[in-house]
Amino acid sequence: MFFLTLERNLTLVECAQDHLQTKLIFSVMVLFTMGDKPFKCSFCNKSFCLADSLKQHVCSHTGGKPYSCTVCSKSFATSSILLRHGLVHTGDKPFKCSICDESFCLAANLKQHVLSHTGEKLYSCTVCSRSFAINSNLLRHGLVHSGDKPFKCLNCIKSFGLVSSLKQHVPLHSGEKPYTCAVCSRSCSSIGNILQHCLVHTGDKPFTCLICDKSFNHASNLKRHVHAHSKLKA
Repeated sequence: MFFLTLERNLTLVECAQDHLQTKLIFSVMVLFTMGDKPFKCSFCNKSFCLADSLKQHVCSHTGGKPYSCTVCSKSFATSSILLRHGLVHTGDKPFKCSICDESFCLAANLKQHVLSHTGEKLYSCTVCSRSFAINSNLLRHGLVHSGDKPFKCLNCIKSFGLVSSLKQHVPLHSGEKPYTCAVCSRSCSSIGNILQHCLVHTGDKPFTCLICDKSFNHASNLKRHVHAHSKLKA
């Protein structure tokens, strides 16, 4: 008798759970159909159908990142961004290029990759005529016009427009030289310096004088050469 009663109670609980779930789904469908948005943001005038949508939106005001990755320590403002981040750990690349064999974790990365085949530059600067294939490149370019240098060195008063420029600057304080030449044992503090050094081995001279067509392996050598032309003219 005890087991029959327990089984009956469990069945009733399961039925109640199914009923609540069905009722919840129905309620959500009604909200979407009728256009009701009962969940209102206290920071702005936006309203949402779902409480979770409001929760994610509020993070855009507060800067909160309540969704944390269980594999690493990164946190995110929305559950959808967390789900996309999860692909980094799984190694899944479900977005495949139809032109070549490359695959990507994110649809946005595939979209940007496709532009490398088409040559399209969809993102245009509103100040000058330059266009870019990637939105992030346009944002970085915008710093040229604004003069903003948001990336500050913690060791001195210098600031930089690009995080990559800050990364290259920091080793000057520590004495680190993380970039090593594959041909010889020379190391450099910045990737720009190591690339310039590699020209010694390759023999390339990419810096060409527009006056006499003479070429140089260093920009500084070209600068000195052009200065010599201006002296001759004087």
